[in-house]
Amino acid sequence: MFAERLEDLAKSSSRDLRAANKATRTIEIYNESIRFLCEWLGQQDPVVQDRMERSANRLPGV
Repeated sequence: MFAERLEDLAKSSSRDLRAANKATRTIEIYNESIRFLCEWLGQQDPVVQDRMERSANRLPGV
């Protein structure tokens, strides 16, 4: 669940970065970092995933 939300965030972030006229490579690096985080989260114990989800729900605007 949390990883899916991060992927949605990556899409939104890419649009924002393009709108801000950031370099293509910058956008690629940001997206790659989010992808790596999603992969790492997918390999974690469900307890870790649950903690990440709870932490994210406390963030403003999430």
